[in-house]
Amino acid sequence: MKYFNLMELLFLKSMRNLTEALFAETNAIGIKSTVIYPGAFRTNFLNDTSLKTPSHLIEDYEAARISQKYYQNELNGNQQGDPEKFAEVIIEIAKSNNPPLHLFMGRDAYNASYKK
Repeated sequence: MKYFNLMELLFLKSMRNLTEALFAETNAIGIKSTVIYPGAFRTNFLNDTSLKTPSHLIEDYEAARISQKYYQNELNGNQQGDPEKFAEVIIEIAKSNNPPLHLFMGRDAYNASYKK
C-alpha cells in the first residue's frame, strides 16, 4: 500500500544509477559505493510531532492520503527495523574493504525489491 509519486521514483532510480556508475568508475582506485535500500524502521518520523499533514485535503490526492493514514495509524511503532542495528551495519559497511554495491536493509526492503 505504498504510494510513490513520479518525482520520488525518478529520484530513487537516479540515485541508484548514479551510485552504480560511481562504483564502476571508482571501485578500481579504492573508492567504494553502496546503494542502500532501507525498509521501515522504528523512528519518530511518523509521529504527529514530526510529520505534518495538510489541513485542506485535495480530492485528487486521496490515494496518497490513504497511504499516509496507513503509515501513520497502522505501521507507526510496528516497523520491523531497529534503527540502532541499521546504524551499526552502516558503520561496518563504511569500514569494509569490499562493501556490497546493493544493500537491502530489512526483510520488507528485500521483499519489495524481489516482487519487482
